[in-house]
Amino acid sequence: MSEVRTAVTRALPILERSAAEFVAKDFGFTPLIYAATIDFGDAEALKALLKAGADRTTRNYDGRTALDQARRYKHSHLEASLR
Repeated sequence: MSEVRTAVTRALPILERSAAEFVAKDFGFTPLIYAATIDFGDAEALKALLKAGADRTTRNYDGRTALDQARRYKHSHLEASLR
């Protein structure tokens, strides 16, 4: 888990500068959907992505938004930020 946090910390400056360029990758996951899904949910990355303009309404290939993913994996601490 520390490897994931290190990678996210390194990526935050890049993410904050390029939110408009986010595209869906594997399974239609955008960085925001991924942040809402991984481990226990990455609140720091999620907040940075939202601040940079990430779209809350984007859906993955299964039709789920980042909020749907947070709910699915019981990451209740992320739900308020994603509403």
